[in-house]
Amino acid sequence: MIGDNPLRLHAVSYIVKDMGWQVQGADDALPPDIKIITAADAASAARLDGKGPKALPNIPTVVILDSLSAAAQGLTNLGALRALISSDQSEEMIASVIRLVSNGHRIISCDFGQGAPKARDPIRVEKGLTRRESEIAREVTRGRSNKEIGRILGISPNTVEVHVSSLIRKLGVRNRTQVATAVRV
Repeated sequence: MIGDNPLRLHAVSYIVKDMGWQVQGADDALPPDIKIITAADAASAARLDGKGPKALPNIPTVVILDSLSAAAQGLTNLGALRALISSDQSEEMIASVIRLVSNGHRIISCDFGQGAPKARDPIRVEKGLTRRESEIAREVTRGRSNKEIGRILGISPNTVEVHVSSLIRKLGVRNRTQVATAVRV
């Protein structure tokens, strides 16, 4: 793991450790399973990649940026870039992206502001959920009732109930509380 901001690097390191993984610096002797670069912008990320395990260009790479510009398109040349995400994503989102990359997935298009392409929801991909099931699962994790979820999403509480039942089946859990836990993991 390498970065240009100690606070950001520490935050991402905490997320990775919380996932039960070991964190190593750019100078460690053992080759990493995944290379994570945290940077303010695309130019900093490219510069940092040269300081890191440059001799290991095939290591799956996750780049976490504070801002995305047209220059970020050049990052696709960084080693084996598998994910490009914004540093303002939630801990759960960052952890999900890292998990997905470790399982061979590629997540390049993420929402970095107006006009940017929208990301495929990593939790949705990882758990095999539809877009609507993913939206409902997020509301369930916030403790909302079927009636509240229906009002937020513009659907009936009965339709929400059908989606919650589908979530319970797909996630292999028994109730709403377990849905919330399964989506957060």
